[in-house]
Amino acid sequence: MEILGPKNARFWAWSNGPEGGWVKLTLKPGQELTHHGGGPCEEGYHYWAETWRHEGDRVLNTWDSQSRDCDGLYHNGSRRYCLVDLLQAVTISYFASTSPYHPTPPRPAWEHENRTQRDFEAEKAGY
Repeated sequence: MEILGPKNARFWAWSNGPEGGWVKLTLKPGQELTHHGGGPCEEGYHYWAETWRHEGDRVLNTWDSQSRDCDGLYHNGSRRYCLVDLLQAVTISYFASTSPYHPTPPRPAWEHENRTQRDFEAEKAGY
C-alpha cells in the first residue's frame, strides 16, 4: 500500500494590482513562490511583494507594500492562510478589480493572521 503525502496546492490569485488579472498557481508541498513589482511613479515610488508558501495542510500568503509620495512614507501588509481543502471555496462572482459581468474563478477562503499599516507622517504628527 502506497502512503500519499500532502497534495499540490492549486488555486487562483489576483496578480499585478488593479491592472492585473487572475493567474492559476500550483505549489508543490514545501514550495514557495514570490512575485514583486513597482518602482518610481509620478509622485515618488511604490513597491510590493507577495509570497505564497505550501506548508502541507495550508498555504501561507504574505503581502507587503511600501510607498512614498507627497504625503510621506507609507507601509502596509498582511499575513493570511488557507487550508489546502478550501483553496476553491469562495465562489462569488464579483471582485472589486473586475467587471461584475465576468465571473471570477473559485478562490481561496483566506483567514487573516495579521495586518499591518503605518503612515509615518501621521505618526510624526501624533495621530
